[in-house]
Amino acid sequence: MNRIRTCAALLLLAVAVSVCQTPPAAPKYPAIRFTDGPPVRLNVGRVQVVEAYRPPLAAPNVEHDFPVRPMAALAQWARDRLRAAGTDGRAEVVIRDASVKEVGLKKSTGLRGALTTDQSERYDAAVEVEVRIIDDQNRERAWASAKAKRSRTVPEDITLIGREQVWYAMTVKIMKTIDEVLRRQINQSLTAYIE
Repeated sequence: MNRIRTCAALLLLAVAVSVCQTPPAAPKYPAIRFTDGPPVRLNVGRVQVVEAYRPPLAAPNVEHDFPVRPMAALAQWARDRLRAAGTDGRAEVVIRDASVKEVGLKKSTGLRGALTTDQSERYDAAVEVEVRIIDDQNRERAWASAKAKRSRTVPEDITLIGREQVWYAMTVKIMKTIDEVLRRQINQSLTAYIE
């Protein structure tokens, strides 16, 4: 009987200690920046971000749950990479798409399902952005654009922190592609407006 009481007391102590432990702090994700080189100086009076994409904020879309949302990363790109260096007209950075959709994947069933860790979701990210030069008469004079897509699956036993790390890494990679393509396109298509 004493042995049972001792085991019960140890079990209660173990539960109490585990309940009292503080959960790990949520990681802080830095803003995705594009300051590794000088900004492109455009002969326009201002640079404006236009959010043409409207996130639905509902399944299957999940971009609103990302630690750094693709829309925010695109706006940061515009602030870091482009500068108005003129007096007339404007450069519009038009965000056409900044979506991420969650797709449920088929999991193994039966004994195999009990013994394996399947990939349970796939995240499909799509980003599309344009840089347009608009004159004071509201006419489009030149434009450059970029599109990028990324997909990533996650295992069924992934934690919330692990999922956020995957999402952050996806955003970093897709923005790296957008940055490379847009810089090349701007140098080719907007040459007449580069100071």
